Amino acid sequence: MPVGEKVTVRIAPGVIAIEDQGPGVPPELRSRTFAPFARGR
Repeated sequence: MPVGEKVTVRIAPGVIAIEDQGPGVPPELRSRTFAPFARGR
């Protein structure tokens, strides 16, 4: 993460939300986001 970027973590009963200012997950990796042992390099 570049210096000066912001990460926000919010926790509520049953919900964890994490937000940042980055480019996001590339479309070709989105389907594997929550797969066990998935890696993106």
